[in-house]
Amino acid sequence: MTIKAQQKYGGSPLLSFENHVYRSMPYFESLKGNAEFKDYVRDVLDYGTYRFESLYIQDDPDIVGGFVRYGRYSRKDVSRILNYDTNREGTLNGYQIVGHTCPIFVTYEKCDDISANTKYEDRFISPQEFSWMTRARVRLTSSQIPAIQDSRTRKLLFVKKSDAEGSNFYYIGDLRVLGDPLETTIANDAGVQLPIVNFRFVIDKPVEEKLYAYLCE
Repeated sequence: MTIKAQQKYGGSPLLSFENHVYRSMPYFESLKGNAEFKDYVRDVLDYGTYRFESLYIQDDPDIVGGFVRYGRYSRKDVSRILNYDTNREGTLNGYQIVGHTCPIFVTYEKCDDISANTKYEDRFISPQEFSWMTRARVRLTSSQIPAIQDSRTRKLLFVKKSDAEGSNFYYIGDLRVLGDPLETTIANDAGVQLPIVNFRFVIDKPVEEKLYAYLCE
């Protein structure tokens, strides 16, 4: 976590984590006798319990590896749920391979003011198939291609309709590579053709009808 991010939560950590054990920090211990502080902590815990139960227990949600299908997540949320050592929200742009995970973030409707070589033609082919482009200047010989093809790499698809929806993406599901990737080209703002690789994926479950229509309309 960056220093700026730490400042949002105050300058004094409440717990330490060493040798797989959580321990209270002295400052936190000193507040245990404060009745008002206890009430605040209890309120936070009660809300956390309620939030967990409403998301993961009630209404029989479809949970896939820590994510509620069609739940909305920010890049920061994804970084946390996938248990990355550091917050990678600043580098989880289109996609990133981290260990055996590869979260993929797609904005379905691209803004007009972005560069031409980032206007990737990512699209649903059907409710259970998705066509996706790597970033530009990637070839079939690039090291990331076999990592994406590897069945041990968990590929997660997150989609939002447009930037007007804010920073949260719908978790669509996990992906499996369909067939062989194809190297093609995409033009940059100067009209120069740059290499890029196209993948076709099978989604682990067909996208719910209403969400599919909303994203594709």
